[in-house]
Amino acid sequence: MNDELFLDSNFSDNTSLLNDKEIARLLNFSTEWVRQQRRLRRTGQKHALTIDPVMVGEKPRYDRDEFMGWYERLKATKRPPENSKILEPATV
Repeated sequence: MNDELFLDSNFSDNTSLLNDKEIARLLNFSTEWVRQQRRLRRTGQKHALTIDPVMVGEKPRYDRDEFMGWYERLKATKRPPENSKILEPATV
């Protein structure tokens, strides 16, 4: 992932919150994959995206710093988190 994307003016006016589409773009996965991960996490099933969203009304948003920390930990381990499935893009 290119950290320059976090400075890209196309991302939520550079706020500290990222939406599903932004997370998907940064990971090069589908938006549906991000939503699926959130559903799996919420229902206690195995999942790869192990950060909770901040709910703004009914809209899920992810803290940019928390996402970056998660991503850096994932890169450092070179394997999925212990309680997760292998990172696989969802088929759309």
